[in-house]
Amino acid sequence: MGRVGRVPLEPLEGYTVGVTADRRAGEQAELLRRRGARVIEAPTIATAYLGSDERLRHATEEVIAAPPDVLVVTTGIGIRAWFEAAQSWGLDVALLDALAGARVVSRGPKAAAAAQALGLEVWATAPDERMTGVRTQLAADATPGMRVAVQSFGDDTHDVAAALAGLDAVFTMVPVYRWQQPADVKPAENLVRAAIEGRVHAITFTSAPAVRNLFAIADGLGLRDELRDALKAMTDMRKGFDEARQAAVAARRDADAARAAAEKVGAANEATSEKFTDMWKHMLAASPPRGRAGDS
Repeated sequence: MGRVGRVPLEPLEGYTVGVTADRRAGEQAELLRRRGARVIEAPTIATAYLGSDERLRHATEEVIAAPPDVLVVTTGIGIRAWFEAAQSWGLDVALLDALAGARVVSRGPKAAAAAQALGLEVWATAPDERMTGVRTQLAADATPGMRVAVQSFGDDTHDVAAALAGLDAVFTMVPVYRWQQPADVKPAENLVRAAIEGRVHAITFTSAPAVRNLFAIADGLGLRDELRDALKAMTDMRKGFDEARQAAVAARRDADAARAAAEKVGAANEATSEKFTDMWKHMLAASPPRGRAGDS
């Protein structure tokens, strides 16, 4: 009977991962499943667009009336939703004209791509994909009293404003959508219990509100402290995995170095052997033939 070869395991085979995302959660889950993980889909946030919100319309009209010097685009979905809302009010052309002369600073590549798709030229992108990076970009080219329109993300207008505090600028915050708890919190409640019981090895979060909402849901179950301890245990386990991986990499590196040294020694020995063989052949060729027994 032929020998059965070892079947390689996927990188995440044997692990269970909770996914708390709302938008594009299916794509994230599929990527994890392709790598062998068992996935628990448990959204902790839902995106509510503010197309009918008076705050968004007021901010839009303010931007049109006083075109900004700088436009900060924080999310791709946010800038697209803003223009969709403006289109529903018949203000999309006026909004695009008002933003045409602004220097566009994006928080990340997805926001930059969305802005470019709308016909806006991106002046700079935060290298760290965070508001701290946006602030650095603005501070490097700030002028006193410059007008800055900020497409904020979720309900974090205060956090966004705090990240830009200290700049000598006039800010217009544009709230496009907000995050809220999903209508059905049962999957998230099940995820909380699974995490506490040790049946989940990792949980993914794509935004700060997703974390806050998961703890709010756990709080409703009276399990806030238990969830915190479970997440800490996951973090400690990950640190252990990282240390083990680093040790394995170091061991592999040492093994590779030892193998390379052995191959080098082997090659040297082979070369020496060939050299002595050639010398011996040369000596035999140079020696006169010996007479046979009985010859006179």
